[in-house]
Amino acid sequence: MTVHTEILLIAIAVSIACAIPGVFLVLRRMSMMADAITHTVFLGIVLAFFVTEDLNSPLLLVGATIVGVGTVWLTEMIHNTGLVNEDASIGIIFPPPLLHCYHSRQPL
Repeated sequence: MTVHTEILLIAIAVSIACAIPGVFLVLRRMSMMADAITHTVFLGIVLAFFVTEDLNSPLLLVGATIVGVGTVWLTEMIHNTGLVNEDASIGIIFPPPLLHCYHSRQPL
């Protein structure tokens, strides 16, 4: 299999995997949730890498899944209190992981 074929197959798999959740989020008027999920999933990959120190570890996927599902769960939990709307609940959950990543890169 050539490199171009492999890249094309990966692109097709990613397109199929992202289409259904993307349409679901747009129809629920929660397109910002996709942004929050992608950024916090990256945080899960980084944290799992810090634990395993291996880029080929399947635990990177586990870390991404845990943090991504946790983001959605916390956002829905805050929204279900009825105190804030959906956008505000995303705004409450989304910044702390990003700030953590930013501050962890700063020299002491």
